[in-house]
Amino acid sequence: MTTPFNRREFLKTTSLAGVAATAAGHLQAAPQVRSGGSKPTVISSGNGLTSRNGGTVSCVELAFESIVGGSDVLEALIAGGQHRRK
Repeated sequence: MTTPFNRREFLKTTSLAGVAATAAGHLQAAPQVRSGGSKPTVISSGNGLTSRNGGTVSCVELAFESIVGGSDVLEALIAGGQHRRK
C-alpha cells in the first residue's frame, strides 16, 4: 500500500532536488583565476584628490604610490586616508 503524497511533501522533495542539481553543477566547474597583471585603482570620495592633510600629496596619490611600491593594499589605503606627508 502506498502512502498518499501531499503537496507539502511534493514541494519539499522537488525543491531539494533542484538545489542538489544546481549545487552539483557549480561544484564541477573549475574556479576561474585571472592571471596576468592589472593596474591598481584607488577610489575615493570627491575630496580624496583635494585633501592633502597638511602635506604635499593627496590621500589618493599616497595610497596609489604605496600600492605600486609593493605595500599591502589595505595598509596603503589606511595610510592614504590618514597621512601627513610633507
